[in-house]
Amino acid sequence: MRRILLSLAAAPLLALASFVALAQEKPPEQSKAADPAETDDDDGPNLQPSAGVTGERLKRFKDAVTAFKAAEGKLEKDGYTAAKKDLEESLRLWKSLRSEDTKEVLPLYYLGMLDQLVRNDRQARANLKLAVSMAPKFHEAWTELGDTHLHLGEHKDSDAAYTKALEIKPEHMGALKNRALERLEAGRFEDSKADVAKALEIIAKRKAAEKAGTTKATKASQDAAYLNAIQLKLKLAMEGPGWKLKFEKETENYVIRTNVDQVLADMFAAKAELIRKLYVAWFEQTFKSHPKLPKRKYPIIIFANAKEYHGFFPGMEMAGGHYDPTIRQLFFFKYVNPDDGWAVLYHEAFHQFLHPYLENPAPDWFNEGLGDYFGGARHVKVPEEHMKIAPFNWRLGLAKQLIASGKARPLKELLCLTHNQFYDPATMGPNYAEGWSFVYFLCQYENQKYFPIVSRYFQACRDGKDLEESYKIAFGKEDVDKIDKEWRAYITGLE
Repeated sequence: MRRILLSLAAAPLLALASFVALAQEKPPEQSKAADPAETDDDDGPNLQPSAGVTGERLKRFKDAVTAFKAAEGKLEKDGYTAAKKDLEESLRLWKSLRSEDTKEVLPLYYLGMLDQLVRNDRQARANLKLAVSMAPKFHEAWTELGDTHLHLGEHKDSDAAYTKALEIKPEHMGALKNRALERLEAGRFEDSKADVAKALEIIAKRKAAEKAGTTKATKASQDAAYLNAIQLKLKLAMEGPGWKLKFEKETENYVIRTNVDQVLADMFAAKAELIRKLYVAWFEQTFKSHPKLPKRKYPIIIFANAKEYHGFFPGMEMAGGHYDPTIRQLFFFKYVNPDDGWAVLYHEAFHQFLHPYLENPAPDWFNEGLGDYFGGARHVKVPEEHMKIAPFNWRLGLAKQLIASGKARPLKELLCLTHNQFYDPATMGPNYAEGWSFVYFLCQYENQKYFPIVSRYFQACRDGKDLEESYKIAFGKEDVDKIDKEWRAYITGLE
């Protein structure tokens, strides 16, 4: 699997009909069940070039595999920016091998994985579909195809690809555990639960075989931790926090659950629907047309207080609430100051609203800046009840201080911060303040003069462009120095 990550907190060659039909075929009757101690072999026969590849060309294949593993390892350890050159070199090697012999399937497999790593999932999907059409028993490629469909939010096709991999190799852990995750994300909780149980049973057999010395060491412990994380999310999605007494309010788009009282549930339900109307209005302005999504109600879980919330989510002591994208639930608590609670609701509920349209997170200045843009909304009751955008008082003061002191980052630097840089504890507060201030400027300045930049940037994110590419698409033809000066002056003048 390439890019599928679990977090207990947060943060499209073959005809489709042919593909689905192939993925739903029954396994041959003569196929036998896997050995209970069977392991997933990273260097199995499917992952070797064909017998005709020999000599110098075989060496080049081995070098390309080594380059891929090194690039993937660097990406996992140091991030995309540090690994970019290694990934590009690996892509060059595999494209060269592919061009030399289009009947060789292995380059398509590695290109499919590399495309996933650089978030080019549509190209990955094309390469991997071609790979499985050329080698229908290539279960590793079917698994990668399942991952790619999952990245693109194509749950039906993802499930079919994982299922095909498991028909070929019934105890393939990569396909089984990732299908469990896919089914969890799709809301098929009982099916996901069954996959987790089967996978944990296989792991127990493998551990016993390892202990007995009858098989080589596996990634059993790592796989078990991954599955246990899915299991925890399933429990939360299916049972909730386990409150003895709870109060619920269901609306057109939300299900509110709390252990406080019915009044709180009703109040948050009303506010959630009101702020959603503001999200919809912003989104319709950003895109003249957008995909129609399946109707789905989103849960919001409200704990009684900060102590209960932080006790339920250990390691999140600094969080004031969070959205979990895997189970699409929003969690936070009743604030002592109700206005702070509304701000958290408006911010986190926007992440929840945006998720179906943007499966891969946008750059952090944009993602968190937009959350804060809505976090500052005000409830207007007359003449007609609605939510109105206003400067966010949590961020405005610090943003003005940074600009006045000359400590605000140059605009291009802010817009190209990596995830690790944005969340550096030493600068996270200023980064949030500057991110909010620039999003607010783009959306509000001079009758929304720069709003088209927002639309271009958002579309680039939806298309899977990376940090630098998104910047070039949105700002490449703009006078960034001029915009920088206008931004600073505008924020300084806000009250």
